[in-house]
Amino acid sequence: MSTKELRLDRFIFSSDYMHLSKAGSITKNITIPATSVGGNTSANGNVYVDFPVPAGAITRSIVSYKGAQQAVADVVPNLTTGSIQIEEMWDRGIVWRIYWYRRNDQQLTVYYNIRHYDSGTVTAPAITFTLTQTAFKPPNA
Repeated sequence: MSTKELRLDRFIFSSDYMHLSKAGSITKNITIPATSVGGNTSANGNVYVDFPVPAGAITRSIVSYKGAQQAVADVVPNLTTGSIQIEEMWDRGIVWRIYWYRRNDQQLTVYYNIRHYDSGTVTAPAITFTLTQTAFKPPNA
């Protein structure tokens, strides 16, 4: 195949194609409070976080978790659904399932479910993770 067939001279970068443009980024630390959890049961709750977004923008999430003081942490982020699962072997195993969704253009709701997989009641420690919401504006918005 020759370079003549590729027609490189007809392609001009970004001249004919519209792209998303970055409209801002906010990073916040979110803390799930310490919660008492019974054996083989779960506890639920919500945390409300101010994350304003410019009108007409869409957001993308970046999450990071460094672990608590427990021995082992297994983190499974799923950024397409806006969730993270944290499993730490602390006092016979606790799993945090954390989801976030936009309440309105000014606020996020962070919903959490804490599950204890052993008998007896334990107090799950508070955990903190970092959530970054980057806003992008579609073309002509």
